[in-house]
Amino acid sequence: MPWLWTWYDYPELKIPNTNNGLESLNADLKIKLVESTSKCKITKRV
Repeated sequence: MPWLWTWYDYPELKIPNTNNGLESLNADLKIKLVESTSKCKITKRV
């Protein structure tokens, strides 16, 4: 896996070493999706 440590080799690029930011974004999108579908009276859960 040659790209595993890219964030470490190039600190000037400020690449995050975790995906926590992306996971947080996905969690927020999921909440918004559930809220919007519940307003439309769709009962199927994501």
